[in-house]
Amino acid sequence: MNLHLMEAPIVSQSVLRRRAVQGEGDEAFTLLELHGDIHFTNAEGIVRAMVEDPAETPGVVFDLTLVRAVLPVGRRMLLEVIRRLHRDDIEVALVDPDGRLADPDAGDGYRPRVVSSVDELRQGVTGSPQ
Repeated sequence: MNLHLMEAPIVSQSVLRRRAVQGEGDEAFTLLELHGDIHFTNAEGIVRAMVEDPAETPGVVFDLTLVRAVLPVGRRMLLEVIRRLHRDDIEVALVDPDGRLADPDAGDGYRPRVVSSVDELRQGVTGSPQ
């Protein structure tokens, strides 16, 4: 979990690089570009961003292209955000060309769609992430 007392702490900076709405109407999705390492503190920032400013689109896409590593506790927290978005009837997709979030089982039998690029997502279903 990277919470050991003797380990050097990971320098924390915001993992949320950019947030933007792509598309319109039923095809719209909120794109969250993440970067760096996703550990407890950074994952908490993603949770906070989604709670304080909930997505108002039918879909949410987490772009992990610039993510270097996803540590175990960050993985659990990100998958919980995905599970709760799905529970709220929001479709979720991951842009994960390097497989940083391998086997993204969010629980309750839900696995978000995984693509290699945002362009692939747009071409495949024109913005609808599922």
